[in-house]
Amino acid sequence: MTGERLGLRPETVKGYLRSAMRKLGALTRLEAVVAARRAGLLP
Repeated sequence: MTGERLGLRPETVKGYLRSAMRKLGALTRLEAVVAARRAGLLP
């Protein structure tokens, strides 16, 4: 599902992504995915 379909602006989605990456201690999107998987947040 895209942010557009949810009625979210690109800046809002980027802010959510930055927040999630910060909470996961990730500097890149790849690091965020790896950290989320290790934490059991993603399959």
